[in-house]
Amino acid sequence: MRQELEIHQIELEMQNEELRRAQQELALSRDRYLELYHQAPVGYVIADAAGIVLQANETFGNMLWADLASIRYQPLTKYIREADKNQFLSRYRSFFKSPAGKHLEIGLTRADGSVLAVKLTGRKMAGDGALSQDKVLAGQLLITISDITSRKKAEKAIIRAKQEWEQTFDAVPDLIAIIDGEGVIQRVNRAFAASMGLPPEACINRSCEHLLKDRDFVSDVQVVKRLIHNRE
Repeated sequence: MRQELEIHQIELEMQNEELRRAQQELALSRDRYLELYHQAPVGYVIADAAGIVLQANETFGNMLWADLASIRYQPLTKYIREADKNQFLSRYRSFFKSPAGKHLEIGLTRADGSVLAVKLTGRKMAGDGALSQDKVLAGQLLITISDITSRKKAEKAIIRAKQEWEQTFDAVPDLIAIIDGEGVIQRVNRAFAASMGLPPEACINRSCEHLLKDRDFVSDVQVVKRLIHNRE
């Protein structure tokens, strides 16, 4: 009997040791997960159906230049610039309910008043991750927040360059028409349209030859051909 008890005691100690090892590995795995979560190159926010921040990573705090403790349990709208709040509020319920394939582009207002352009994508917390094991977080929305400031600056630069080109094009006193390979007008400057007695949009998609027929100033018109090449 004593021998059986000793054997049983040894087995229990082995089981306890195995349990401790499993718990240590689980804790280590959770710590690594949380480190990756907080040091990710994008911001993470877990929000509820009302848009309240339940959890956020350090990257998001750095984006706002704010302490994480001050962000938790605050509405996301607190950090969204005024011009984007209506857009966010009108779309958030649908975004929360079914985030797949959807995104929001908004500006976040930082602690110093500057604005950071970001893109929001989301997915529901499945309940099997290190964070979503918390019953409060399970089923909530995990929002990924990506900094798109560089992209927005590039888009603005393209728009500005286009506007500058259009202004220059329309300011040229010479009569200029851009046509395709079939001789159909794609664009004209204001001088060209005025000489035709038409608004610029009325010249578009018309045959250049037909429009200029019987005009005595044809020699003064500069035609820029846009050739169409078939590419395989």
